[in-house]
Amino acid sequence: MKVHRGLSWHTLRRYSLILFFVIIYTSTWGQRGSLSGNIRFEDGEPAISAIIQIKELQKNAISNLDGNFAISDLPYGKYLLEISSLESENKLVELEINKAKSDVSIRMKRAVMNLSEVVISANSVKREIETKGFAVNVIETQKTAIQSVQTNELLDRSAGVRVRQDG
Repeated sequence: MKVHRGLSWHTLRRYSLILFFVIIYTSTWGQRGSLSGNIRFEDGEPAISAIIQIKELQKNAISNLDGNFAISDLPYGKYLLEISSLESENKLVELEINKAKSDVSIRMKRAVMNLSEVVISANSVKREIETKGFAVNVIETQKTAIQSVQTNELLDRSAGVRVRQDG
Protein backbone atom coordinates (compact mmCIF):
# COMPACT_ATOMS: atom_id res chain seq x y z
CA MET A 1 0.00 0.00 0.00
CA LYS A 2 1.33 3.36 -1.12
CA VAL A 3 0.75 6.50 0.91
CA HIS A 4 0.36 9.75 -1.01
CA ARG A 5 2.19 12.55 0.73
CA GLY A 6 1.33 15.39 -1.73
CA LEU A 7 2.90 16.80 -4.84
CA SER A 8 6.60 16.64 -5.27
CA TRP A 9 8.62 19.80 -5.77
CA HIS A 10 9.39 18.80 -9.36
CA THR A 11 5.70 18.27 -10.29
CA LEU A 12 4.65 21.51 -8.61
CA ARG A 13 7.32 23.43 -10.51
CA ARG A 14 6.23 21.90 -13.82
CA TYR A 15 2.54 22.82 -13.26
CA SER A 16 3.50 26.35 -12.20
CA LEU A 17 5.57 26.84 -15.33
CA ILE A 18 2.73 25.62 -17.58
CA LEU A 19 0.25 27.88 -15.79
CA PHE A 20 2.61 30.85 -16.16
CA PHE A 21 2.92 30.36 -19.93
CA VAL A 22 -0.84 29.93 -20.36
CA ILE A 23 -1.50 33.20 -18.51
CA ILE A 24 1.12 35.10 -20.53
CA TYR A 25 -0.14 33.68 -23.83
CA THR A 26 -3.80 34.47 -23.23
CA SER A 27 -3.13 37.97 -21.94
CA THR A 28 -1.00 38.98 -24.94
CA TRP A 29 -3.03 37.10 -27.54
CA GLY A 30 -6.35 38.69 -26.70
CA GLN A 31 -5.23 42.31 -26.43
CA ARG A 32 -7.24 44.59 -28.63
CA GLY A 33 -7.57 48.32 -28.76
CA SER A 34 -9.57 51.04 -30.43
CA LEU A 35 -8.57 54.04 -32.49
CA SER A 36 -10.39 57.33 -32.49
CA GLY A 37 -9.40 60.65 -33.90
CA ASN A 38 -10.16 63.91 -35.58
CA ILE A 39 -9.39 64.92 -39.14
CA ARG A 40 -9.17 68.60 -40.08
CA PHE A 41 -7.86 70.63 -42.97
CA GLU A 42 -4.95 73.04 -42.59
CA ASP A 43 -7.41 75.92 -42.17
CA GLY A 44 -9.05 74.18 -39.17
CA GLU A 45 -12.25 73.11 -40.93
CA PRO A 46 -13.34 69.50 -40.23
CA ALA A 47 -12.89 66.96 -43.01
CA ILE A 48 -16.47 65.76 -43.40
CA SER A 49 -17.02 62.26 -44.85
CA ALA A 50 -13.33 61.46 -45.13
CA ILE A 51 -12.66 57.73 -45.52
CA ILE A 52 -10.23 56.22 -43.00
CA GLN A 53 -8.89 52.75 -43.84
CA ILE A 54 -6.60 50.23 -42.19
CA LYS A 55 -5.89 48.07 -45.22
CA GLU A 56 -4.03 45.34 -43.34
CA LEU A 57 -7.20 44.56 -41.36
CA GLN A 58 -9.85 45.52 -43.93
CA LYS A 59 -11.32 47.98 -41.40
CA ASN A 60 -12.58 51.45 -42.23
CA ALA A 61 -14.59 54.38 -40.95
CA ILE A 62 -16.04 57.65 -42.21
CA SER A 63 -15.57 60.93 -40.39
CA ASN A 64 -18.68 62.73 -39.14
CA LEU A 65 -19.66 66.41 -39.39
CA ASP A 66 -17.06 67.34 -36.77
CA GLY A 67 -14.30 65.32 -38.49
CA ASN A 68 -14.34 62.63 -35.76
CA PHE A 69 -14.04 58.90 -36.43
CA ALA A 70 -13.60 55.65 -34.47
CA ILE A 71 -12.45 52.13 -35.32
CA SER A 72 -12.70 49.43 -32.66
CA ASP A 73 -11.55 45.84 -32.15
CA LEU A 74 -8.00 46.35 -33.44
CA PRO A 75 -5.29 43.86 -32.46
CA TYR A 76 -2.17 45.45 -31.02
CA GLY A 77 0.40 46.21 -33.69
CA LYS A 78 1.70 48.70 -36.25
CA TYR A 79 -0.58 49.77 -39.07
CA LEU A 80 -0.72 52.11 -42.03
CA LEU A 81 -3.74 54.41 -41.90
CA GLU A 82 -4.94 55.74 -45.27
CA ILE A 83 -7.15 58.83 -45.29
CA SER A 84 -8.92 59.98 -48.45
CA SER A 85 -11.47 62.67 -49.20
CA LEU A 86 -12.88 64.38 -52.25
CA GLU A 87 -11.65 67.69 -50.88
CA SER A 88 -8.09 66.68 -50.06
CA GLU A 89 -5.04 64.83 -51.20
CA ASN A 90 -4.75 61.26 -49.91
CA LYS A 91 -2.61 60.84 -46.82
CA LEU A 92 -0.83 57.84 -45.24
CA VAL A 93 -0.17 57.82 -41.50
CA GLU A 94 1.85 55.13 -39.72
CA LEU A 95 0.56 54.33 -36.24
CA GLU A 96 0.89 51.76 -33.50
CA ILE A 97 -1.96 50.36 -31.44
CA ASN A 98 -0.42 49.37 -28.10
CA LYS A 99 -3.06 50.38 -25.55
CA ALA A 100 -6.79 50.00 -25.10
CA LYS A 101 -7.63 53.43 -26.56
CA SER A 102 -5.46 55.37 -29.00
CA ASP A 103 -6.24 58.90 -30.21
CA VAL A 104 -4.87 60.68 -33.28
CA SER A 105 -5.29 64.15 -34.73
CA ILE A 106 -4.62 64.45 -38.44
CA ARG A 107 -4.25 67.55 -40.63
CA MET A 108 -5.11 67.22 -44.32
CA LYS A 109 -4.03 69.40 -47.22
CA ARG A 110 -6.85 70.59 -49.47
CA ALA A 111 -6.65 69.45 -53.07
CA VAL A 112 -6.71 72.13 -55.73
CA MET A 113 -9.09 71.24 -58.55
CA ASN A 114 -9.69 73.33 -61.65
CA LEU A 115 -12.69 72.56 -63.79
CA SER A 116 -12.30 73.37 -67.46
CA GLU A 117 -15.94 72.85 -68.28
CA VAL A 118 -19.27 72.17 -66.59
CA VAL A 119 -22.00 70.53 -68.66
CA ILE A 120 -25.59 70.49 -67.45
CA SER A 121 -28.09 68.54 -69.49
CA ALA A 122 -31.80 68.07 -68.95
CA ASN A 123 -34.95 67.34 -70.90
CA SER A 124 -38.15 69.35 -70.85
CA VAL A 125 -41.21 67.82 -69.23
CA LYS A 126 -42.71 67.29 -72.68
CA ARG A 127 -39.59 65.46 -73.88
CA GLU A 128 -39.47 63.31 -70.73
CA ILE A 129 -43.04 62.14 -71.31
CA GLU A 130 -42.36 61.42 -74.99
CA THR A 131 -39.29 59.28 -74.21
CA LYS A 132 -41.12 56.98 -71.79
CA GLY A 133 -41.59 53.35 -72.79
CA PHE A 134 -45.20 53.72 -73.89
CA ALA A 135 -47.02 55.58 -76.66
CA VAL A 136 -47.82 59.13 -75.65
CA ASN A 137 -48.59 62.21 -77.67
CA VAL A 138 -48.21 65.61 -76.14
CA ILE A 139 -50.74 68.06 -77.49
CA GLU A 140 -49.82 71.72 -77.33
CA THR A 141 -53.03 73.45 -76.29
CA GLN A 142 -51.59 76.92 -76.75
CA LYS A 143 -51.59 76.58 -80.53
CA THR A 144 -55.08 75.12 -80.67
CA ALA A 145 -56.57 77.64 -78.25
CA ILE A 146 -56.50 80.25 -81.03
CA GLN A 147 -58.39 77.95 -83.39
CA SER A 148 -61.99 76.97 -82.97
CA VAL A 149 -61.38 73.25 -82.39
CA GLN A 150 -63.35 70.92 -80.15
CA THR A 151 -61.63 68.41 -77.89
CA ASN A 152 -62.87 65.43 -79.91
CA GLU A 153 -61.38 66.88 -83.11
CA LEU A 154 -58.11 67.56 -81.31
CA LEU A 155 -57.90 63.98 -80.05
CA ASP A 156 -58.77 62.65 -83.49
CA ARG A 157 -55.65 64.37 -84.89
CA SER A 158 -53.41 62.38 -82.51
CA ALA A 159 -51.78 59.25 -83.92
CA GLY A 160 -53.41 56.03 -82.77
CA VAL A 161 -56.53 57.72 -81.38
CA ARG A 162 -59.86 57.50 -83.20
CA VAL A 163 -62.94 59.22 -81.83
CA ARG A 164 -66.40 58.01 -82.89
CA GLN A 165 -69.28 60.32 -82.36
CA ASP A 166 -72.79 58.97 -82.09
CA GLY A 167 -75.89 61.08 -82.35
